[in-house]
Amino acid sequence: MKKIYKNIIVVVILFYLLVNSIVSNNTVVVEFINYSKLFIYKLFPVSFIFLLLSNLLIEYNFLQIISKIFKLKSVYLYVFFLSFLSGFPSGAIYIKEFLDRGLISLRDANKIIMFTHFPNSLFVINSVSSILEGRILAYKILFSIIVANIILLILFYNGECSINENIEMPDNFSNILSNCVNKIFRLLIIIYGISVFFFLISLVVNRYVHNTFIYVLINGLFDLTKGVYSVSLISDIYIRAIFIIIFITFGSLSIHFQIKSILMDTGVEYRNFIIGRCLGTVITLFVFFLSLLF
Repeated sequence: MKKIYKNIIVVVILFYLLVNSIVSNNTVVVEFINYSKLFIYKLFPVSFIFLLLSNLLIEYNFLQIISKIFKLKSVYLYVFFLSFLSGFPSGAIYIKEFLDRGLISLRDANKIIMFTHFPNSLFVINSVSSILEGRILAYKILFSIIVANIILLILFYNGECSINENIEMPDNFSNILSNCVNKIFRLLIIIYGISVFFFLISLVVNRYVHNTFIYVLINGLFDLTKGVYSVSLISDIYIRAIFIIIFITFGSLSIHFQIKSILMDTGVEYRNFIIGRCLGTVITLFVFFLSLLF
């Protein structure tokens, strides 16, 4: 019965979006094009480059080679570092890739998902700094997020990590490159589609909102990128920073659905991601407030 109610709610939302899109065709199209430009020019290039390079490293057994050379089962740090470079939802992408290849255990994957939620650093340094009218607060936000994830890494690190160190001979480079490009494009299309869906929902809901703070919260709830950019409507710089931290560290519905879709059928428990986001948000805010004293 509960599942039937959920289906009814989804159908009603989709039907309303369809009717609204037909009635307000010009507005929806313009906003859709603007959002697509933002994704293509800002998010897609960086995500594609980092995901492509990291996938090629995985194909050529980089993790196993590092493990053999340094005698260190370093998958926690490896995924941590890659997630920091790529930005979300890359943490979930790498976890799924390692699980599919049998490089890590499900136990390790359930821990790693808690502390590999990073924004793209260039997005914070460039876009967020422009919103906060200076780079000092943007750097403090990025620093706080990194420290929070390091603390979670220390808390949940179990001292061991079962890496399969068997090095397999890779396929020829042309096949590997083609497979990686195909896989990454499919993944980015899914991410784009989910983002557009929640963006359209926020677009419809915001027509009935007249309070600035509620407007910003709704944007951040449905779509992280739009939420971050909408905080510029708030006059106080520090309140802007707090909203940005909450949106980035906890994640919007769009981000959460992307994570769920990536981790589907992997055995990784979504509740672990939620626990990590709740703890990460609290710790990040605490570290940020401390940084304001210096």
